[in-house]
Amino acid sequence: MATDNLPDLNQIHIVESLFLACQISNSGPITAFPEQIDAFTSPAVSLIPMIDLDQNKVNFDIRVQVAAIDAEGQILQVDGAFRIFISFHVVNLPELVYFNEQLNQKIPIPHLTNALVGVAYSTARGMIMSKVADTVLAGLSLPLRSNRRLMEESQPLDVEGNVVSSKETEAPTAPQKEKAPTSKKA
Repeated sequence: MATDNLPDLNQIHIVESLFLACQISNSGPITAFPEQIDAFTSPAVSLIPMIDLDQNKVNFDIRVQVAAIDAEGQILQVDGAFRIFISFHVVNLPELVYFNEQLNQKIPIPHLTNALVGVAYSTARGMIMSKVADTVLAGLSLPLRSNRRLMEESQPLDVEGNVVSSKETEAPTAPQKEKAPTSKKA
């Protein structure tokens, strides 16, 4: 297994980063304004890596959903849903993958995965902040998260690239309470 190799960061380049979807909804019976928003729910984040050995690329499909909260702690009918594609060209990618028997496929070594997950999430954070700057979601900033947490919370994709709902992959669970605000508006 090639997991002892450390990636040379000079051999890694972001070659593409773009929004595949950006939806900001203000669908309440009364239009909300930015000054009515006090915080945001803890965002649901799905960060799915995809490897393309033929082109030496590691791509990420990043999906984020978040809602606004007013000063009384009530979730408003103001939310955002974003889908971002980020592609890295890794010059020496064949040297930085190994065959994972449990997954029955080649995957990047942990050092490379950690580096790319962190850069992909950070890039997505900046892209979303720029996109919402002049909207009702102005001030939204995704929280810092560890790479481990990002990968653990990410949802699997089906063959068409759609997020597979937990209903399709897990046994049903009791409904969850609404999330408490975790990020204050900047």
